[in-house]
Amino acid sequence: MKEQWWKTSARVIQTNLQVMDTPKMSAVNLAQAVVELGGNALAVNVGGIYAWYSSKVPYHHVNEWLPGDRDLMGEIVQECHKRDVQVIARFDFSKADDSVYLQRPQWFVRNPDGTPHAYGIERPGPWSILYSTCINGGYRNHNVAVPVLTEALDRYEFDGVFLNAPNYEPCFCDKCREKYRQTYGKELPMEWETETGKEISSTFAHRRNIAGIEKDWDSLCYQDNMRLMQETIRRAAPEIPLILYFKTYGENLQARASTADILCAEAQDVLSQGKKNFTPFWLPTLNAKYGSLPEHMPAPFGIIHSCPGMDWRHTGLPEIEYRSWMSRSAANGANLWHSLTGFKETIGDPRILKTVREVNQDAGRVEKAMKNSKSAAQILLVWNGTESAEGWLEGLLDTQIQFDVEDELRFSSQRASRYRAVIVPAGGNLLAAKMEELKHCLNLGIRLLIEECRADQARESHELLGIGEEVQNGGELTAAYWRFEENDLRRNLEDTVLLPHRGKTLYCMAEGNASVLASLVPPFAPLDAVGAPPERATLLVQHTELPLCVAHKHGNGAVLYLPFAFGHLLGYYGLPDHLRLLENMADWLLMNQRAFRMESCPGLEAVLYSTEYGAVLHLVNSVGRRPLMRVVPLTELEFELQLPDGVKTAAVNVLLGPGGVVVKQKGNRLTVTVEKVEIWSAMEIIWEDVVLR
Repeated sequence: MKEQWWKTSARVIQTNLQVMDTPKMSAVNLAQAVVELGGNALAVNVGGIYAWYSSKVPYHHVNEWLPGDRDLMGEIVQECHKRDVQVIARFDFSKADDSVYLQRPQWFVRNPDGTPHAYGIERPGPWSILYSTCINGGYRNHNVAVPVLTEALDRYEFDGVFLNAPNYEPCFCDKCREKYRQTYGKELPMEWETETGKEISSTFAHRRNIAGIEKDWDSLCYQDNMRLMQETIRRAAPEIPLILYFKTYGENLQARASTADILCAEAQDVLSQGKKNFTPFWLPTLNAKYGSLPEHMPAPFGIIHSCPGMDWRHTGLPEIEYRSWMSRSAANGANLWHSLTGFKETIGDPRILKTVREVNQDAGRVEKAMKNSKSAAQILLVWNGTESAEGWLEGLLDTQIQFDVEDELRFSSQRASRYRAVIVPAGGNLLAAKMEELKHCLNLGIRLLIEECRADQARESHELLGIGEEVQNGGELTAAYWRFEENDLRRNLEDTVLLPHRGKTLYCMAEGNASVLASLVPPFAPLDAVGAPPERATLLVQHTELPLCVAHKHGNGAVLYLPFAFGHLLGYYGLPDHLRLLENMADWLLMNQRAFRMESCPGLEAVLYSTEYGAVLHLVNSVGRRPLMRVVPLTELEFELQLPDGVKTAAVNVLLGPGGVVVKQKGNRLTVTVEKVEIWSAMEIIWEDVVLR
């Protein structure tokens, strides 16, 4: 039986079609362009805001520029299938034309004051107004979305369905208020929140929330709507998958996965907001790792837009920048999804097409070696969407330490049992919600690094953390320092006893068999006086018993407790000494048994997988000031790999990249020197017993 296409390696080309360009479309050229770009699937507009076929469903707005004498959508499907290209039907029911709103206003989002949510009302040109549709209303459900999906899937042999923008948007219409009343037995709050929690990351602008809303309301509405979409698709075309978005901030991944066959996430490399507001370079990596958490599902799609911002969507990202983002998405296990504005004949910046083709060719070269591979990470990072979690993510990448991520809501000792260590960043709720799971991890011999800078949480968990019950909030410290008390964490830091410290810090004391590895040197001056006069810069108190790092054996494992957000220091300041400290903490957690090790190189990402025959290592070079314009080649990169028990030696084959390798071995440690890494290199390590067999 042929394997389902979405369970193999996929390289999707999405043509975000513009209705006025419809007369320029050729089904033959469109399908052939996908092949020329190295793609094996096309995501194409089909229905929703515009119908790209002669739909008969009432209130389904048909593209006015469609040819009346032929079936363009049918031709596209036919020509793609001739070339063994899968066709993913894209639908967007999140908005509708004002002509629909005027006839069925009850289907649309209402603001608290009763007004509808108009979208793009100041758009220039001869366009009608679009209005946001309510997720609980008729348009997104039985009146339009269901019959449109049924009609399109009955008429065309699509290979998948992708629902764009299916998210809940806050709505105060009568239908939403009644559903809320029936669900929770109370009225839907009718005011916007004025601010969000301070500990949550501000990397991305969060949508406005309703003050006092039940936290699972949006997820409940989303699941109800998507479950109906999934049931409709399965009735009409049971053999094809439904592809749905997931988000790495503020959403329940399990809820997303429960109504999808494949997950996808966008990583927009937004340069149009200015250099100070660039999207973090690690977003494709996070999306790929996070989207791989539901292990019963195929690998997620990593969607990368080819433009430097939607306001500049008719231009392309710098070539090296785009290749870096796409390569990291693929190296971390996601399937590639290139999002283009238009098709070959209308793309305003055709330079991007060369880059799309080259990335797809690179991905094709590693597909065979990556088949059935699994992460070789030893550390699990608990993801809670906070600034500290972002800092840990960036720090682990910059030190090439192998790690996976797990959503805080899904965390379990069973999942953690595959790893040697777990990192719990500050700002989340894991200590309060899953204390027994953490204790079970320790009984299994897993080591934990826990940050906690909330006095009440630390107080309630003091026995686990190795501190006394008396815990007080020390406030936001500046001009303070970390002082080493033991040598456990001082590798490559032997020549200093002080490291910079800053941020919200708890005052506590170690207790029982816990030991203090580092203590707090309190501020030597208020912030407005740290620079002058230098005659008053003396550290009046050079030593305290207030810990900044407590090591505590617990069960068969151990806990490293930090009463502050070290991850925030990593992400916000990025000092080399903090990266060195991170490496030492990782070695403490792994008891100096890191299977993969290389000298820290910020901007280089290393991803190691175990395979049936050995291992595969990806190296993605993003060194340089963003936006990346030139390749900064890395030469003579050296890494060490510990051979598994029973394996005497190994062979190393270069799968991708311009340089060869030099292999040396000492005992059970393999040392490999990679001659050159430009953007994306990959190599296969094959154990000796496999070679001999």
